[in-house]
Amino acid sequence: MIFTFQLLDKVGITNTFIYSDLHPSARKINAAKFQTGKVSVLLVTDIAARGIDIPQLDSVINYHFPPKPKLFVHRVGEVLVLFVFSS
Repeated sequence: MIFTFQLLDKVGITNTFIYSDLHPSARKINAAKFQTGKVSVLLVTDIAARGIDIPQLDSVINYHFPPKPKLFVHRVGEVLVLFVFSS
C-alpha cells in the first residue's frame, strides 16, 4: 500500500490510507479527509475496510480480490446497496 500511496502522491493525486494497525483516531482523521474531499483517493487494506461507511461512494477498485468469490460478491453488494438506496 505504501508503494501505491507514494506513486499517487508523486503524480499529484491526493490520497490517504487506512490499515488495520493504524490507531483508531488516525483512521477517523484519514477517513474524514476523504469524506470531506481534502483527498481524492482513500487506500484501505482488506482488514481495515470492514465497517467503513462512506456515503455517496462512487467507485471501489479492488487491488487484491478476496480468496473466496462469495466474499467478493458480499463486498460489492454492500457498495451496490449503498448506491441504490442513496440514489
